[in-house]
This record gives sequence, C-alpha cells and structure tokens, in this order.
Amino acid sequence: MPNYILATFDKNKTPPVIAINSGSGFAYLTVNDKTGNDQVDFAALAKKYGLGDPDSKFTLFGYNKDGTANKDYFPWQEINFSSLDPTIRGKYVLVTGQMLDSYTIQAIRNRVILVGPEDTIENAIQGLLVKDGQFILGGRGGTDQAGTLQPVPGGSVGWREYEELSKNKYKPDYIDVFNFAFRAEAEEEAGVKNIENIRLMGIFNQVTKHVNRQWLFKGEPRENIDTIMGNIQDGISFYQQQLAQGKTGREAKLSLRDSGHPIDAWENSDAWSFSYDGDTLLRLLADGHWTNPRGVKMNLIGSLPADLYIAGWVDFGDEFQKEADKLEFVKREVVWPE
Repeated sequence: MPNYILATFDKNKTPPVIAINSGSGFAYLTVNDKTGNDQVDFAALAKKYGLGDPDSKFTLFGYNKDGTANKDYFPWQEINFSSLDPTIRGKYVLVTGQMLDSYTIQAIRNRVILVGPEDTIENAIQGLLVKDGQFILGGRGGTDQAGTLQPVPGGSVGWREYEELSKNKYKPDYIDVFNFAFRAEAEEEAGVKNIENIRLMGIFNQVTKHVNRQWLFKGEPRENIDTIMGNIQDGISFYQQQLAQGKTGREAKLSLRDSGHPIDAWENSDAWSFSYDGDTLLRLLADGHWTNPRGVKMNLIGSLPADLYIAGWVDFGDEFQKEADKLEFVKREVVWPE
C-alpha cells in the first residue's frame, strides 16, 4: 500500500509555523480503560488487547504471550501526541492533538484496532542528518521489522514533552513539539547534541505495515558524519558486548543508558553513510532495497520511501519528482501552496 503525502515545504520559503491546540482526553479509551484519577490503566488494556492469551493476534512490546514481562525488553508504557490530519492554512500547519497510549498504538499497528489514516493516529518524526553531502541510514534493531533500512533518527512524539514545552518554553499556540522530538531522537540514537538549519520537509501518512503520521525533518549536525557514525557504532558495540557477557536485553539497555553512549543506539544493528544527492535517493527508491558491505540485502522500512521521495523533491526539484513518480509508490493528497 502507498504512503500518502500530505504536504511538502519549499526549501526556498520561510519554514511553516506549527500551531498546536491540545484536544481533550485519550483517543479510543473508555472509562473502563482508565484509573480513578483518569490515568491509563495499562493492566486493563493488556487484558483488553489479548495479553496473556496464547491465541491473541500479537504480543504487546515488552511482554510474552502469557502476560509475563519479556526479559529482553522494557514494557513500552508512554503517552503519545496523536492527531487528526493537520490543516494547511497559509504559513501555518494547524494541529489538534490528543493523547494516545502506547498499548493502543501497538494495537493499531497490529490491526487489532482498525483505523484509517483519516482517523486520530500516532505522530512520529523521521530525521535526515545531512552534513557535507552525506546522510545516515541504519539497520533496524529489535524485533519489529528487524534488518530493514531506516532513517536515523526516528521515533514517537511524546505528550509529556508537549506539556513541558507548553509550560516552560513557548507560547501555548506555537509549541513545536515535533522539532523538539527530532532533536531528542537525534541525541538518543546518534549522540548528536547540536543541530543547525532544521527544516520541516514534509508530512505523510504511513499506510504500510504500520499506520501512523510521519513528520520529516532535515538538519545539519555540527559534528561530521564520521564522528556521528562512530558514536552510533560505539553504542551498538557496547550493547552487544553486554549481551555477550550474559546480560538480558533489558539489563544491557540499562547499562547503555549509564555508559555515556547514545542511549538508544540499540535501535540500530549497524549504520552507514550515503551520498545525499538525487541519483542516490532515486536508486534506493527504484531498487526498494540496498545490499550492505557484508552482502546482506536490506529492504527499505515502510516509511523510508516517502522520506526519500519528499527529500528528493524538496532538495532536488521537479525533475527528481517526475522520475520518482514513475515508481508509483506514493500518492499526493495536499501539496504546500505555491
């Protein structure tokens, strides 16, 4: 199935202003899914979505099918900043957010709850770290779509971060939690603490293995690409060493957090640099995979084709877009106005 491009943003124009209004309550939850103080009852949701049932359609991240904690993973219990499709109005991107818990996100991802891209869905960021004509892609670690080629960084947009920003740093109407998420994920996955020239390149709905809304950012790190690659590889090596010493995945991740390496380096099993030019992006799109230096064929993770399409169109122009359109893997719904 295609990814649906909602908007692209001209690199020669002033970046759009993301204006956020927070909605009320949790998406998809009922009174039985919450505690008395209106917080998520994760235990109730686990039962609701089939945790502990060996015949259930999926296992929540961090648990086994019998309901016990998986020794290799942390139970993922977070609140995401979800939304309906943003509205493009002049220089503004208008977003109405709503809380979405991580158990429901997993249920949506695995089609236990059936929603479409027009519904309230998870927001996530995708990032391109570009320096001196190079950018980074990683091999996905973990178990979900493991071994696919993915952007570095990438991750969910947190509701807690939105609330903190609204209290402390920005005017309530103009809280760019998406930009914040890009910066945070870049530090957690790649150890990048300083990024300049950050731009929102585009927004798309992912309708592949997962259903969510992706916000693609590009930024220029102060560190060179080789230094960043070294940060990632050192973190991956440290994590693998902890596993080799007999630690569980959970214990190895805790050690990683205390090590000074990027705390989420484990999310990639490896990382590589690529030339940031139209020909490279088109070749990845056309092939739909990449063979790494060890001779292993790696498919593109579901969101990566839309990332490459948007980046190529924005940075390399209409000729890139015309060639990419021949591949027919994306559909455009709304384009940033001229």
